[in-house]
Amino acid sequence: MIAHANHQYNQKLQEMANAISREERRVEETKNCFKNWKKGFMTIISGGVTCILQDQELKKLRRNRDNLKNARNRFEGDVGPQLAQLDGLNVAANKLYSESLDKSKVVRVMEQELQLQYTKFNQKADKGTLFMKFEKLRYMMLTDLDNLINICNITINHT
Repeated sequence: MIAHANHQYNQKLQEMANAISREERRVEETKNCFKNWKKGFMTIISGGVTCILQDQELKKLRRNRDNLKNARNRFEGDVGPQLAQLDGLNVAANKLYSESLDKSKVVRVMEQELQLQYTKFNQKADKGTLFMKFEKLRYMMLTDLDNLINICNITINHT
């Protein structure tokens, strides 16, 4: 979305620059009453009337060129800073998204470990009285519970 907005912004700036350069070419073409022999001849024949008309057209073209430059400057001043802020927000959004993916991966690992430990606990708990009688099974159960507590602590620290 941000890349598309930047593309549109640059495209609009290019269109405005092209329009300004067209107007500047037209100003240069209209600038002199005696630029070539045809214009000079027409100026002499008309008694300077074509030169006056050409001068009015020149002023109009210069105003139009200046208006286009002002519009481009306003556009750059209004839209450019906002796009820069959007770029900054895009970076922050991407960072938050990647962080959330990392956190969800840690939580999934914890859920899998919980399911595994729950299954192990149920398998050992079915032995009921044997569990209490044999110290080895008791030690294994404590080890499994310690592992489960460690996984939970790691998950809490990462979130």
